[in-house]
Amino acid sequence: LKTVSTQLFPMPFLWHQVACLVGAGLATAVVPPKPAAEIAPYPPMHWHSWNTFCAEDMVNETNMREMADALVATGMARAGYDMVNVVCNGWTGRDPVTHVLQENRTLWPSGIAGLATYLHSRGLKLGCYTSPATTNCCGEPGSLGYETVDMEFFATVGCDHVMVDWCRAYVDPKSTRDEYALIGEAIANSSNPNMLYGIWPGGDGKSWKWAADVGGHYWRTAADIMNAWDAGQPGLPSPGSVLHNFDVAYSIPDIASRTGPGHFTFLDQMVVGVAANGHGDNHHKGGVPGPGLNHDETQAHMTMWVMAASPLLTCNDVRNMTDDILEILTNPEVLAVHKDPAARMAVRIDVGGGVEESHAANLCSSDWSVYGKPLSDGSMAVMVLNRGTVNASVTVPFEDVGDSMFTSYAVRDLWLHQNLTASGRGILLDVAPHGVRMLRLWPIAPPPPAPLPTCPNGFLPHTGGYWYNTDPCPNNDWSHCTEDHANATMSACAARCVGTPGCVAFELYYVDIPVSEQACYTFNHEMEAPFTSSPNAITCVRSALV
Repeated sequence: LKTVSTQLFPMPFLWHQVACLVGAGLATAVVPPKPAAEIAPYPPMHWHSWNTFCAEDMVNETNMREMADALVATGMARAGYDMVNVVCNGWTGRDPVTHVLQENRTLWPSGIAGLATYLHSRGLKLGCYTSPATTNCCGEPGSLGYETVDMEFFATVGCDHVMVDWCRAYVDPKSTRDEYALIGEAIANSSNPNMLYGIWPGGDGKSWKWAADVGGHYWRTAADIMNAWDAGQPGLPSPGSVLHNFDVAYSIPDIASRTGPGHFTFLDQMVVGVAANGHGDNHHKGGVPGPGLNHDETQAHMTMWVMAASPLLTCNDVRNMTDDILEILTNPEVLAVHKDPAARMAVRIDVGGGVEESHAANLCSSDWSVYGKPLSDGSMAVMVLNRGTVNASVTVPFEDVGDSMFTSYAVRDLWLHQNLTASGRGILLDVAPHGVRMLRLWPIAPPPPAPLPTCPNGFLPHTGGYWYNTDPCPNNDWSHCTEDHANATMSACAARCVGTPGCVAFELYYVDIPVSEQACYTFNHEMEAPFTSSPNAITCVRSALV
């Protein structure tokens, strides 16, 4: 094992923990660390047990294997949902000597390592859960004081992801940042430093300011989400909702600048396809409280999380989901935006006063707002969100959502799977109540200018300017230096130069003027060559030095 900083881990405590791990046979070869952008190139996509099973005994090896099989069978895994996050019911206590977590073999006959092996054999990964407290949200042992032991245990049994929930950690006098830093360093010094590190903070909060610095790959910014479109519904134990959690993230100044490959703002687990559960207590009952979402709200929920570059932790029972929910979760055009290599977070766009928002509470003076997300191929993903209860008709000007260099765009509706026809310099959209329109815009380069006419044989194009002769005019007598022989022939012009050193005879031909107006000029010092001002014509010239 690598040595952990004695600043964070007092030496006697550290070596006692390491000795316990070695004695328990859990220490393994250290895996070379990867950059954060390689561990999480785009926002992670997982199946998460909480919003379906919560803390009930249904979180067990049988059900988790069935969920894994369903992820593969439904195509969810192929779409990118490649992790099974197990929350609760893993541990019964700690070994009195080694302090290593003791597994609940009643619920997990093969142990967590056995589940990890099964998931890996199916091309999936395993997420493991803990809390920086004495006990976690499920009343099981937390990691406070055992950070190194627990992170090495997770690494050894095959966990690919560690979720660290601040639940029940408020009694700890340490700051949130310091405790998450302890766990981040313990992961970095474990035998698998490439475990995805999810920070689900509480305490002094503001995790977006420091989460990346302590090794976090994503960080939560809002309250527990309820199964509701909007916050404030009576009887719900949390203010969280689809709109609330989205707005909290966008109330943080410059939050988009902190998002990119390896580092993401997490709006909380999703409630897409999660059955309505009234106003129950989500800490003890299967399912998350709330009236549930209709089709438009569900589609909007998915779109908002994708546009915000939030990890997609779906919590529905994938063994029994409808075709509609499957299509929403696996829409390839929407997920292409989610997996875009640039991994940017969308920003709100002012489209001529459609919405004014307060950074303090993100309150809106209008029912609709527009968000834009630049993609790596030069296109732009656009979301028009209707927060209101009636249909909205919204015109989105291209000049507000696109590159100012372009005035024309190819427009694709990602939910309808249709190419749209733009009118003029924008597009008019109808947006359902509590719904969205999600577009992708590709700029169309303006056509090249029409080719200019070609010059006759013997002439070269000329757009004006000067010819210079280094020999000065004799005695600066300009009257003998320039002669105009309109409608003369080239031979006549050339004859005028005979006996005059440096004299040039040249002939101009205006392609858009009748040939009868062709002119011939001579000079022996300098002369401005006349040229046409017509945008569809050129001046041609030929000359002979005599």
